[in-house]
Amino acid sequence: MLLSLKFSIVFVVVLQVSQLALATRDLFGYSLFRLKPQNEQQLNYLKYLAQTLDFENSPLDFWRLSSGVNDTSEVMLSPVIRNELLKQISAVGMTPRRLMSDIGR
Repeated sequence: MLLSLKFSIVFVVVLQVSQLALATRDLFGYSLFRLKPQNEQQLNYLKYLAQTLDFENSPLDFWRLSSGVNDTSEVMLSPVIRNELLKQISAVGMTPRRLMSDIGR
């Protein structure tokens, strides 16, 4: 299940990167979420996201990455991938907490 989530995330991001890479970074609609991994699988999932999808002009940006289980991460998500990524985060058992609704406002 985790492997299929990884591939679907990569697919969604690749589809959007071409649009984002050409545009200047406009944070309109971006949201900030706090995530707290409760086990190693969830922690490894967050590390995977950070290693593969957190790059310049990416639709997600880790402001803080968990260093261990029960340590929080903060991640900014583009409106383009927010709903799909939140579903996948929930599918691995984490409950995202929204800290800011629209960073660009």
